[in-house]
Amino acid sequence: IFELLRRALLDAAKAEILDDAGLSDQQIENAWVFLLAVRRRHKNRRKRIGECTQAVRSNLSWCRVFHQSAVVQASLASFGEDVQAEILGLLEEPPPPPAEGGPL
Repeated sequence: IFELLRRALLDAAKAEILDDAGLSDQQIENAWVFLLAVRRRHKNRRKRIGECTQAVRSNLSWCRVFHQSAVVQASLASFGEDVQAEILGLLEEPPPPPAEGGPL
């Protein structure tokens, strides 16, 4: 299930259709809780969770739900400070510059 969600998030972000997905706040909250649970249980998926976080960081709905949901914040707070900082840092990093020769 995780790999399906990851691929869907990466594809939707790349195609710039994440806003068009029509997801409710509850569905987004559930996705965040799932991603954080995967991060907790499978430390070897750290990089893949990071990819998902970076894919949704420019989406207002995903960021709003992440920061305003008591359930998501409780899940985040259950991690150590290092993991919390890692996840928050991924959300706050500016997107990478476009590849050379790509659109500006």
